[in-house]
Amino acid sequence: MFVNSLVEDEERYDKPAIEENVFEALEKDFQEVINELTGDQSLEKFRVEYEKLHAVLKKSYENEKRLMAKCRELNAEIVVNSAKVATALKLSQDDQTTIASLKRVHCIKLS
Repeated sequence: MFVNSLVEDEERYDKPAIEENVFEALEKDFQEVINELTGDQSLEKFRVEYEKLHAVLKKSYENEKRLMAKCRELNAEIVVNSAKVATALKLSQDDQTTIASLKRVHCIKLS
């Protein structure tokens, strides 16, 4: 159950807030706007601010992709470790059953 929810969570990490093709279209639009603004002194301040905003958006997008990859990696690690914990719990329960059985056998022999 826990592992299933982790697998579902992993599916969420496969899609960035801005899809790759949408980001590429934004990049193209940005270049077109910059080309139009270049040389127009009356819009120089706007162009500079627009470039700053674009740089921040680009950095945010790259960070999101990096963090999503890290989330996928950590989620996979959690899935592996939760399987190991489940196995350890099952072995522990089996050991407890074996110990109880051996105690009963030992008590019967002493009687």
